[in-house]
Amino acid sequence: MRKYYFFCLCKAPLDITDFEKSTGIVNFNLIKKFYGNIYFNDQSSNFIIYQVFKNELSKQVEDYYGQDQNSLNQCENYSKNWHYDENYEDLNSGYFYGKRCGYGCEVTIEISQKQYYLYIGEFFNNKYHGKGTLKQLPMENDVNDQIIQTDSFFAGEKEKEIFYFLQPHNPKPNAPKVIKEYQNFGKGNYHGEVNAQNQKHGWGVFEFDNRNKYKGQWKDDKMHGTGHFTWANGEEYLGEYYNDKKHGFGRYIYQNKKEYLGQFYEGRQHGMALMKNSDSFNLQTYWNNGQYLI
Repeated sequence: MRKYYFFCLCKAPLDITDFEKSTGIVNFNLIKKFYGNIYFNDQSSNFIIYQVFKNELSKQVEDYYGQDQNSLNQCENYSKNWHYDENYEDLNSGYFYGKRCGYGCEVTIEISQKQYYLYIGEFFNNKYHGKGTLKQLPMENDVNDQIIQTDSFFAGEKEKEIFYFLQPHNPKPNAPKVIKEYQNFGKGNYHGEVNAQNQKHGWGVFEFDNRNKYKGQWKDDKMHGTGHFTWANGEEYLGEYYNDKKHGFGRYIYQNKKEYLGQFYEGRQHGMALMKNSDSFNLQTYWNNGQYLI
């Protein structure tokens, strides 16, 4: 797993209607520049991308921020409240505040290799998610000869690569043990990666007997990581799971097509959130343990 622990955020105006611009530093060699929709892009929302803060890193982070004790305190408080573990949470988004969701574009710069990558498409939770195009820059001289291919992305990766087992005749080198065809795992059928104990572990798809479906990450037989859950009644959730519960940042679409975009805590809406009643998220709300407050 990649270990990038240093983040910052700089903002500047951009003359594109309804778009924001931000720059993130993943480490001292990798810079990202994003243009698109950014939600919760202020310190008061406490939507900090530091999901984990390890005590032994405090000195390094303190040096990087120039003795910025406020940033350290916020990181420590966030970790304490949400208790993620490093094996679950991806630490390399590169942005300190805000959630990049919806359509946008991002340029990734690898300084040492002098390489540029451009992604244009859909985002969710600061990662490529949905339909998009990823290409290396600069492009070849004859642009017309290039094949611009749109891919489906899931949690920052090409969907066909992390769900390789769903592709016909597409083996993955050094892959974990995989249930190659849907098999009964109790309450439904599973197709995906498993651990040595034959538990659902890694990427996989579970189709429940009641016609519900989960597609995403697993850990020791539990939904854990990024996942997409769809119910038979048409409701759906896309976001983070922890120990079989919705936990972290997510989007919930209700049966009446209203949407909730915000935090979940142990399976329930909790904290600041945006509600979508029409074409845009236009209502800021606050929740406590699943109860709407304001």
